[in-house]
Formats: sequence, structure tokens, C-alpha cells
Amino acid sequence: MNEIEIMKTINHDYIMKLEELHESKNSVYLVLELLEGGELFNHISSKQNLSIKQIQRIMVCLLKALSYLHD
Repeated sequence: MNEIEIMKTINHDYIMKLEELHESKNSVYLVLELLEGGELFNHISSKQNLSIKQIQRIMVCLLKALSYLHD
């Protein structure tokens, strides 16, 4: 439940958003933002050689999201 409360407050372009929350007697259902394109790990693994620009863009996005969460 603590994680859900934190997710409700997060609003950043590089972090998946919690759209809705539904609770039943026995379950909690989280409706998350639809993110297309697959997982980052699979994207990186499928590439033979990523350019420095591609790596830089990925790292900038990750670090901006991490900085936001840290704040």
C-alpha cells in the first residue's frame, strides 16, 4: 500500500504513471499507463551496436527519472 501511495504522487515523463486504482474484497488492481515499444533491456539487447548518441539519450532519460524520484 505504501508503494501505491508513492505511485499516486509521481508525475514524470520518463516514469510509468498509475492511472487508476480498483480495490475488491481480496485484490487490488492497478491500471498503469500503456507504454509501447517493449522493455529497455530487450531494446538494448537486440541492437548490435548502439551509437554514442543513443546511449547518451537513454542515460539522460534514466538519470532524469532517478533524480526526480530522489527529490
